[in-house]
Amino acid sequence: MFATVNLETAYQAWTDGKTLAEVSIKLGAVGRGWLVLVVLAVVYICLVALGKYIEDRRDRSLLNSSILGNQFAAITNRLASEIELPASERRTERKPLVGKILQALVDGRGGVRDARAVFYTYDDSKPELKVFDYAGQRNPSGPFEAGTARGDAAIEFVTQSPTDAVELIRECKKETREGWKGSGQGYDTYISAVVATTEGPIGMLSLDAPHAGSLTGADKRYVRLAASLLAITFTPRRIVGPDK
Repeated sequence: MFATVNLETAYQAWTDGKTLAEVSIKLGAVGRGWLVLVVLAVVYICLVALGKYIEDRRDRSLLNSSILGNQFAAITNRLASEIELPASERRTERKPLVGKILQALVDGRGGVRDARAVFYTYDDSKPELKVFDYAGQRNPSGPFEAGTARGDAAIEFVTQSPTDAVELIRECKKETREGWKGSGQGYDTYISAVVATTEGPIGMLSLDAPHAGSLTGADKRYVRLAASLLAITFTPRRIVGPDK
C-alpha cells in the first residue's frame, strides 16, 4: 500500500539541497514498481518549478500556484495509489484523471480570464491530433489535421520536439511562423506542451486565453507539469498488462 505523498516534507528536503534520491526517502515508502519512480520524479520537478517561480520576479506566473500545487499533489497521489489496481481498472480511470488535470489548470487560472485547457491525443495513422478532453467554457476548435498549416505545425511539434518541449505564443496576431497563429477562435495567446514518453509521442496539451499577455513564461512551467502527469496517465506501461 502506498503512503501519502507529503509535498511539504519533500519541498523542505528540496530546499535543503537534497538530491532526487534523498527527496524520495522523504516522501516515504510508497511501494514498488517503475511508476513510483516516475511519480516521484514528477513531484520533484513540481518542486523545482515552484522554486523557480518563487525566485523569478521578472516574469511572474498569472496562475495560482497554491491551487495548482494542491491539485497536482492530489493527482500525483491518485496516480501512485492506482499502481495496485488491475490494468483494466487503470484504463477506466484514465478519462477521469485527464479531466482532473485539465480542470486543475483552469481552476488555477488566477488572473487569467476565461482560460481553456485542451488535451489532444496523437493518431499516427492519419496523422492528426484529436481532442480527447477539455476544461473551460469554450469548445475546442477541432483536431489538428495533416495537410493544413496549423495541423502540420502541431504534428511536427509533437513528433519532432523533445519530450519536455513547451511553447508560449504571447500574441497570436503577431506570430510570424506559418501554422503557429492558432485558429483565431476565441483566444489570442496560448501555451502548448508535448505529451510524450521515451517510447514515443502521446499527444499535446494546450492552455489558451482570449487576451494577449494573459499567459507568461512562468506559466509554461505549470503546463509542463500538467503534461508530465498526462504522460504518466497515458503511458502504455501503466494501462497495458495482466489483470491482478
